[in-house]
Amino acid sequence: MHIRSGYPLNRIAELHGNVFLEKCARCGRRYYRTTPTGSIGLKPTGKRCEGTNSGRPCRGMLHDVCLDWEDPLPQEDLCAANEFARNADLSICMGTTLQITPAGDLPLLAKKNGGKMVIINLSKTKHDEKADLIINARVDDVMRMLMTTMDIDVVQKFNADFIVPLSIHPLERFRKNRKRWKMKKEE
Repeated sequence: MHIRSGYPLNRIAELHGNVFLEKCARCGRRYYRTTPTGSIGLKPTGKRCEGTNSGRPCRGMLHDVCLDWEDPLPQEDLCAANEFARNADLSICMGTTLQITPAGDLPLLAKKNGGKMVIINLSKTKHDEKADLIINARVDDVMRMLMTTMDIDVVQKFNADFIVPLSIHPLERFRKNRKRWKMKKEE
């Protein structure tokens, strides 16, 4: 969903995987697909890497990147998620009870650093008492209303060629702006 939105890849931490992504076990190259990979648990998908390293084809086995219950969280994504959460001005938790840790506690890092937390879920969550706003409704309904209110069209078809690899905005810029905002708030 996040990648389909056009959000930059280097600003996304996918802790539990992505059913539309295959990764080469040999070179690490990623392939974003328009259909689900068909497996979960970091298993081979039966396809081979089409990339080249030093002019030679890689041909490594592609694997899904979706975690099964016993799989550990990917450390690189977990570190990125912690960094993003600490620097967030707003954490929107959609369609989750926030029960599974450590992912369920990430929104608290934003709160701890002066950010706000919004929860959109049908039922109560583990962190309702810490939320700044709770919306007990279906996520699809809330997002549809939000997009309509903002007069933004929802693109229904995913274009695999429209993947934004890098954000042009460094995180450091946001940290500096946040410090200025906090200082103005205290004055």
